Parts: sequence; C-alpha cells; structure tokens
Amino acid sequence: MVSTDLIIYPVKNKVLSSNTYVIASAGDNKCVIIDPGMDGAAIDTLIEEKKLFPTDVIATHGHFDHVGSVAFFQKKYGARFHMHQLDVKPLKSVNFYLKIVKIEGRIEVPVPGTLWTSDNEDFQSGHFHFEVYNFPGHTNGSCVIKTGNSLFTGDTLYAKGVGINHFPGYDNNKLRSSVNRIFEMFDKDMMVYPGHGGFDSLGNIESGNVELKEFLGVNSEV
Repeated sequence: MVSTDLIIYPVKNKVLSSNTYVIASAGDNKCVIIDPGMDGAAIDTLIEEKKLFPTDVIATHGHFDHVGSVAFFQKKYGARFHMHQLDVKPLKSVNFYLKIVKIEGRIEVPVPGTLWTSDNEDFQSGHFHFEVYNFPGHTNGSCVIKTGNSLFTGDTLYAKGVGINHFPGYDNNKLRSSVNRIFEMFDKDMMVYPGHGGFDSLGNIESGNVELKEFLGVNSEV
C-alpha cells in the first residue's frame, strides 16, 4: 500500500551540489534516504530535527556523490542499503573517482544488503512501497525509484541539462534510450526529483529541457 501522505525533505550536499531526499510520512518516525551524498552531517541534522529514524538507504547509482554517507547511516541507525548489482563496480571505485576529479576526502565504501538484479523490482520499507526501474546510460546500474506520484531519477534525468559523465560505464545511446523510455512509461504529471538541480513535472521536463531535447535529437522549434 502506497502512503498517501508522503513527505519529501530535500538536502543539498556541498560536494557537487548533489541532492539527497529523505522520504517520510505524517504520524510515523520511519524514513528512507535516497542518494545520501558526502554531506552526511547535514542529512543527519535534518533527520534529528524531524525526529526521524532511517530504516533504509537507496542509491540510484554508485557514484561517490550519491553514496558518500551511506556507511554513516548504516553504522548509526543500522539502515539497510539497496542498489542495483550492475553498479557494484563504480561503488567500489568511489575513492578512485574522487582522486580523478580532485576532490579531497575519503569515503568508507558501504556494503549493500540488497542488490537488485532485474530491470524492474518492487521494494517495501514499512508502509512505503517503491518500484525500482533500471535505466542504464549514466551508469549501467542507474535506477529510477518510483513511489506514489514521485520519480527519483538520480543522474538519468534532470529538470534542466543532461547527466553526462566521463566515467567508465557511461553510454550516450543507452542514456538516450532510457530517457525516451521514461517519457513513454510514466504519466506526465509525475514529479521528478533528480540527483542535481531542481525538480519539476515530467511533462514540463519533456517540453522545456532544451539541452535534453538537443541531446535526444528532438526538434525544439514550434
């Protein structure tokens, strides 16, 4: 059963301004964290202020700015960590990638408790129900997480711009295919919560993200 009183608390991480989302509901202190970046202290401050308890952590993909503080929440709260098996390799390489982009610091590499293996899986956390879809391109194991009327798209789909990267596993053609499939599969009034930048409805993104239209080869002229 999907909670009808979903509350989404966004947190902007300092490193690469990645977005973390804390998912909660009225009348319950349990929460789920999506893409905990490297600013674990800021995420935990919000959790403590809202008197929440994270039971699960979900990563849309394995890059360092989306898994940077997973181990912190595993240790402090015993939170279970879930991601797609196709992103285990980039997960294990997070500190190598940090050096490549010349970001100081080191991440404690978390160990997933659940590895999704298929293109579409269901995931239950308390009364939260999530649908998990593998959309490769940004990475092989990149996923979109659906709950209620919300899509958490990681770096697969932004409200503005395109999630291009130069790390191993990135594929332009796969990303184009995945974005087109997202537009085909989901209702246009669904709210999209990306891994970076602001959020918007899927319909507004499809019609108004000019850089994405160019990337997809769509004629943006009226």
